[in-house]
Amino acid sequence: MVDRPLRTVMGWPPPATTSGKEHRLRDKTHGRYFYLHPVAGELDLSFETPRLPDDPDQALVVHTVEKGSPSHTALRLPAAWAREASPVR
Repeated sequence: MVDRPLRTVMGWPPPATTSGKEHRLRDKTHGRYFYLHPVAGELDLSFETPRLPDDPDQALVVHTVEKGSPSHTALRLPAAWAREASPVR
């Protein structure tokens, strides 16, 4: 934990404290982010996170790119490498 004088000098807010109440975080069910892939370069990814109603602790995160976009084209290179590494028999 960072001491109070350092927090003051750095302009950081005081540490969060809990008042005994439960803090609920909202699920991020969909969105978009940018990712720098070491081979494909910059990717603009959309995602959705569907959950099963009977088991809300389980989630499947699905990433997509727009067809024909630069990200779609960039992802074709690592996809081709994956096909070459494990050919279908």
